[in-house]
Amino acid sequence: MVRQSIRVGAVEPQRSPEGPFLYVQVTPRYSLYLDSETQGEFVVRTTLSPYFGLELPAAPSDNDGIVGNRVLHFTISLDDKDDNDSDTTSTESAASKNVLVRGTATFNFSGVTIQDTIVLFNLTAASSKLGGGPLKTSFSSQNITLTGWVASPDGSSNVTYVAKSGSLFYLPDKTTGSITRLDNAYGGFMFRGERGGSLGNASDKAGFRPFFPYGYYSSYDGFLAGATDNTSAASTIDPYAAYGLNAMTPLTQYPQSEAAFSYMADHTGLGIQFDLREQYTNQTWVAAQVTAARDNAALFSYWSADEPDGHQDPFSAPIQTRDTIRSIDPYHPVAVVLNCQDYYFAQYAAGADVIMEDVYPIGINTTGITKWGIVCNTTLGDCGCDNCQGDDHSIRDVSDRLDDLARYETWSGPQQGSPWPKTKIHNPQSFHGEGYWARDPTPAESWAMSLVAVNHGAQGLIAWVYPVAATNTTNGTTNSVLPAAHGKLAQVLTRSPTVDFIVGNARPTRLPSPPGMPNLDMSCWRHVDQLLVSVVNTGYEDYAAAPGNNGTAPLSIPIPQSVWISPSRPYTHIAAIAWGSPNLIWSYAGNNLSTQRIPALATGLVVLSA
Repeated sequence: MVRQSIRVGAVEPQRSPEGPFLYVQVTPRYSLYLDSETQGEFVVRTTLSPYFGLELPAAPSDNDGIVGNRVLHFTISLDDKDDNDSDTTSTESAASKNVLVRGTATFNFSGVTIQDTIVLFNLTAASSKLGGGPLKTSFSSQNITLTGWVASPDGSSNVTYVAKSGSLFYLPDKTTGSITRLDNAYGGFMFRGERGGSLGNASDKAGFRPFFPYGYYSSYDGFLAGATDNTSAASTIDPYAAYGLNAMTPLTQYPQSEAAFSYMADHTGLGIQFDLREQYTNQTWVAAQVTAARDNAALFSYWSADEPDGHQDPFSAPIQTRDTIRSIDPYHPVAVVLNCQDYYFAQYAAGADVIMEDVYPIGINTTGITKWGIVCNTTLGDCGCDNCQGDDHSIRDVSDRLDDLARYETWSGPQQGSPWPKTKIHNPQSFHGEGYWARDPTPAESWAMSLVAVNHGAQGLIAWVYPVAATNTTNGTTNSVLPAAHGKLAQVLTRSPTVDFIVGNARPTRLPSPPGMPNLDMSCWRHVDQLLVSVVNTGYEDYAAAPGNNGTAPLSIPIPQSVWISPSRPYTHIAAIAWGSPNLIWSYAGNNLSTQRIPALATGLVVLSA
């Protein structure tokens, strides 16, 4: 395929000379709520934006109105689509009747541009079924409106802000199969297995747990085709699960793999992402497959479109498929894989709840003649990794793509319906060949690409493809090196305590690279009184401590006060080394994480505590 790779569609909006503005957004905390729950949450986002919003009211002595604590007073109401209540005589009275919560959000843009306020609301009182309120269970999304105001510092004036969201799903609980919802505050998956009629404790988030899917796209031929009953499924699938992986995207459907799907649900801890890509534009076929899959206890999401941007599918195709899926099964999100750096990003992302990207940068040829006999450059050509640099920049190609997607989302504003950032999954390269890729990644490259993706917001890792072709094709044996490497990391990322830091708790906070170490990529997550620090050397050269007057001066990574437990309560010691490359030995003192050497492609996860 020869494809233009110039940017089409995601264009930075014009920055207003009158800005920056206060841009207010609202969304439900979770992508769905159940009528068995008693408490819900909204996320109110206040952004200092150069593109969207309204000016903050300023006092006569305050030139911009930005400095200092400000307060947004707001009401969040359920939109009334067909209000026939004769007592309702105005829009204001209808909105008042449909109020879900009133509250305030305090924000201060000193050193930050985005702040989120999580607002609790009473689902029982809001529900017409339980509390007589306006909220009714529905398989369709419901619309909410935030109306708020901010006063000037001296109280002499105020500005009104309005934000809308069409993303409130309030569903009847079900006792068959699984349910997955997305955490709009932090981007991760929250998974609930089959309930068997039990509602559990109200305080346990209705039984949902943080879920970080880590696994492979898995072939039918040569793998799952051999799973025809429980016995053969055990011998086929158990070795895969034994690597430590917790998820799979089987490249097969019903009815041929019914035994495999049932076995995974009943006998393994594997989550299933269901593959619809081959016939995703055939809505009759999609409906039949979703009907068959929806009550599988291992199902965590659907995969609808595979690289619709690269194939230049109609913009409407992923949207139509998502809508078909939701009409039958609104209890699981829908993922789309995007191939291009930016080819009509907004249009192709519109049909996705989850965006997956398949940056495969290892062993590519970005400058010479490609398999199609055409030079690959920034205008034309297909190198196997759209606009990637490869070689020594390969690991950064992954983080660059995730940063691109996040940046494009910030460029979507009220004219596009103020879309909320979507959950991201990275598809690690775990293969070679096809005329594009000269070699497999090494385990160290695999770990570096996976963890740098997590550093930049990925909430899942689904590698292509299992079984991995043998590197030595003369003996025809399956290569287990990369599945074992991914399984080793999966046992850390998918389990406590690591998963508790990165899913359902916080988005990653980026840490700056120390002087002289530009290839270090670092993020951290705070959870209660601990901090998880992730360090990735994205380069192919070691960093070593410099000679000093008293031996060597260690390589140090400062832990800034902004991520301390409080301004007066820093971290004092290393509580655990959750993950680390050989020869990467850490110490901690004086708010600095230090080591004598950070080898090429080294990766480390360190837990600090007070």
